[in-house]
Amino acid sequence: MLSKPRFESYEADMPLWRLRTAEVFVVTSLRLWNTGDFDAATEEPQWRLAFRRARIELRGALAFDQFCRMLVIAATRSIQVRTRGCCALSRDEALLLHVLSQLQVGRPWYAAAALAQFCTPLAARLTLTPGHTLAVTLAARGLWLPERGVSSHRDESQEDLQSSLTEPARVH
Repeated sequence: MLSKPRFESYEADMPLWRLRTAEVFVVTSLRLWNTGDFDAATEEPQWRLAFRRARIELRGALAFDQFCRMLVIAATRSIQVRTRGCCALSRDEALLLHVLSQLQVGRPWYAAAALAQFCTPLAARLTLTPGHTLAVTLAARGLWLPERGVSSHRDESQEDLQSSLTEPARVH
Protein backbone atom coordinates (compact mmCIF):
# COMPACT_ATOMS: atom_id res chain seq x y z
CA MET A 1 0.00 0.00 0.00
CA LEU A 2 1.29 3.44 -0.90
CA SER A 3 1.61 6.00 1.84
CA LYS A 4 1.69 9.77 1.64
CA PRO A 5 5.18 11.24 1.57
CA ARG A 6 6.14 13.14 4.70
CA PHE A 7 7.65 16.57 4.39
CA GLU A 8 9.68 18.40 6.98
CA SER A 9 7.90 21.21 8.81
CA TYR A 10 8.21 24.79 7.70
CA GLU A 11 10.53 26.80 9.88
CA ALA A 12 11.66 30.40 9.92
CA ASP A 13 14.77 30.90 7.81
CA MET A 14 14.23 27.61 5.99
CA PRO A 15 16.39 27.72 2.84
CA LEU A 16 14.35 27.98 -0.36
CA TRP A 17 16.32 25.13 -1.93
CA ARG A 18 14.54 22.78 0.50
CA LEU A 19 11.16 23.75 -0.96
CA ARG A 20 9.34 22.15 -3.87
CA THR A 21 8.67 23.95 -7.16
CA ALA A 22 5.10 24.95 -6.27
CA GLU A 23 6.25 26.47 -2.98
CA VAL A 24 9.07 28.42 -4.63
CA PHE A 25 6.60 29.71 -7.25
CA VAL A 26 4.19 30.99 -4.58
CA VAL A 27 6.94 32.58 -2.46
CA THR A 28 8.56 34.22 -5.48
CA SER A 29 5.19 35.53 -6.70
CA LEU A 30 4.43 36.89 -3.24
CA ARG A 31 7.77 38.66 -3.12
CA LEU A 32 7.28 40.08 -6.63
CA TRP A 33 3.78 41.26 -5.67
CA ASN A 34 5.21 42.93 -2.59
CA THR A 35 7.80 44.90 -4.59
CA GLY A 36 5.21 46.38 -6.94
CA ASP A 37 7.75 46.25 -9.78
CA PHE A 38 6.55 46.28 -13.38
CA ASP A 39 8.03 44.59 -16.42
CA ALA A 40 9.33 47.31 -18.76
CA ALA A 41 8.40 45.45 -21.97
CA THR A 42 4.82 44.51 -21.09
CA GLU A 43 4.03 47.22 -18.53
CA GLU A 44 2.40 44.67 -16.26
CA PRO A 45 3.38 43.66 -12.72
CA GLN A 46 6.25 41.19 -12.61
CA TRP A 47 4.24 38.76 -10.50
CA ARG A 48 1.54 38.73 -13.21
CA LEU A 49 4.15 37.86 -15.83
CA ALA A 50 5.20 34.90 -13.65
CA PHE A 51 1.59 33.65 -13.61
CA ARG A 52 1.35 34.06 -17.39
CA ARG A 53 4.61 32.14 -17.95
CA ALA A 54 3.39 29.37 -15.66
CA ARG A 55 0.17 29.30 -17.75
CA ILE A 56 -2.02 29.87 -14.75
CA GLU A 57 -5.40 31.08 -15.90
CA LEU A 58 -6.54 34.65 -15.35
CA ARG A 59 -8.87 33.81 -12.47
CA GLY A 60 -5.88 32.39 -10.57
CA ALA A 61 -3.86 35.55 -11.10
CA LEU A 62 -6.79 37.73 -10.05
CA ALA A 63 -7.39 35.53 -6.99
CA PHE A 64 -3.72 35.85 -6.03
CA ASP A 65 -3.90 39.64 -6.29
CA GLN A 66 -7.13 39.76 -4.28
CA PHE A 67 -5.74 37.35 -1.66
CA CYS A 68 -2.65 39.54 -1.18
CA ARG A 69 -4.64 42.78 -1.12
CA MET A 70 -7.10 41.43 1.43
CA LEU A 71 -4.24 40.29 3.68
CA VAL A 72 -2.59 43.70 3.52
CA ILE A 73 -5.85 45.55 4.20
CA ALA A 74 -7.02 43.25 6.99
CA ALA A 75 -3.66 42.67 8.67
CA THR A 76 -3.59 43.33 12.38
CA ARG A 77 0.20 43.23 12.32
CA SER A 78 2.99 43.63 9.84
CA ILE A 79 3.38 40.61 7.55
CA GLN A 80 7.01 39.78 6.87
CA VAL A 81 7.66 39.15 3.19
CA ARG A 82 11.33 38.97 2.33
CA THR A 83 13.04 40.55 -0.64
CA ARG A 84 13.09 38.80 -3.99
CA GLY A 85 16.76 37.83 -3.69
CA CYS A 86 16.58 36.40 -0.17
CA CYS A 87 17.29 32.67 -0.14
CA ALA A 88 15.38 31.87 3.08
CA LEU A 89 11.73 31.68 4.03
CA SER A 90 10.19 34.03 6.59
CA ARG A 91 7.81 32.64 9.21
CA ASP A 92 4.93 34.55 7.61
CA GLU A 93 5.72 33.25 4.14
CA ALA A 94 5.69 29.74 5.63
CA LEU A 95 2.28 30.37 7.21
CA LEU A 96 0.87 31.55 3.87
CA LEU A 97 2.19 28.41 2.17
CA HIS A 98 0.52 26.41 4.91
CA VAL A 99 -2.78 28.27 4.32
CA LEU A 100 -2.75 27.49 0.60
CA SER A 101 -1.77 23.84 1.11
CA GLN A 102 -4.65 23.37 3.54
CA LEU A 103 -7.05 24.92 1.02
CA GLN A 104 -5.79 22.57 -1.70
CA VAL A 105 -6.67 19.53 0.40
CA GLY A 106 -10.05 20.82 1.53
CA ARG A 107 -9.29 21.97 5.07
CA PRO A 108 -10.56 25.56 5.18
CA TRP A 109 -10.84 25.54 9.00
CA TYR A 110 -7.07 24.97 9.34
CA ALA A 111 -6.41 27.65 6.73
CA ALA A 112 -8.65 30.09 8.62
CA ALA A 113 -6.86 29.32 11.87
CA ALA A 114 -3.49 30.07 10.25
CA LEU A 115 -4.84 33.26 8.63
CA ALA A 116 -5.98 34.39 12.09
CA GLN A 117 -2.29 34.99 12.77
CA PHE A 118 -2.54 37.98 10.43
CA CYS A 119 -6.09 39.28 10.75
CA THR A 120 -9.38 39.01 12.60
CA PRO A 121 -11.36 35.75 12.32
CA LEU A 122 -13.95 37.42 10.08
CA ALA A 123 -11.28 38.80 7.74
CA ALA A 124 -9.60 35.38 7.74
CA ARG A 125 -12.84 33.72 6.61
CA LEU A 126 -13.35 36.36 3.89
CA THR A 127 -9.79 35.87 2.65
CA LEU A 128 -10.47 32.15 2.21
CA THR A 129 -12.53 32.77 -0.95
CA PRO A 130 -9.73 34.17 -3.14
CA GLY A 131 -7.28 31.87 -1.35
CA HIS A 132 -9.34 28.83 -2.33
CA THR A 133 -9.59 29.99 -5.96
CA LEU A 134 -5.82 30.49 -6.02
CA ALA A 135 -5.21 27.06 -4.46
CA VAL A 136 -7.47 25.35 -6.99
CA THR A 137 -5.92 27.08 -10.01
CA LEU A 138 -2.42 26.23 -8.78
CA ALA A 139 -3.44 22.59 -8.42
CA ALA A 140 -4.98 22.63 -11.91
CA ARG A 141 -1.51 23.45 -13.28
CA GLY A 142 0.09 20.68 -11.22
CA LEU A 143 1.42 23.07 -8.59
CA TRP A 144 0.48 21.12 -5.48
CA LEU A 145 1.79 22.47 -2.20
CA PRO A 146 2.93 19.69 0.13
CA GLU A 147 1.30 19.34 3.50
CA ARG A 148 3.92 20.46 5.96
CA GLY A 149 3.57 21.03 9.64
CA VAL A 150 4.38 24.26 11.39
CA SER A 151 7.86 24.56 12.87
CA SER A 152 8.44 23.12 16.31
CA HIS A 153 10.51 26.21 17.22
CA ARG A 154 7.81 28.11 19.04
CA ASP A 155 7.26 31.58 20.32
CA GLU A 156 4.00 32.73 21.90
CA SER A 157 2.22 33.35 18.60
CA GLN A 158 3.37 29.96 17.30
CA GLU A 159 1.91 28.26 20.37
CA ASP A 160 -1.39 30.06 19.74
CA LEU A 161 -1.37 28.77 16.17
CA GLN A 162 -0.61 25.21 17.24
CA SER A 163 -3.45 25.23 19.77
CA SER A 164 -5.87 26.74 17.25
CA LEU A 165 -4.98 24.03 14.71
CA THR A 166 -5.89 21.18 17.04
CA GLU A 167 -9.58 21.84 16.56
CA PRO A 168 -11.39 23.16 13.49
CA ALA A 169 -12.38 26.83 13.62
CA ARG A 170 -16.09 27.36 14.06
CA VAL A 171 -17.67 29.18 11.12
CA HIS A 172 -20.87 30.93 12.12
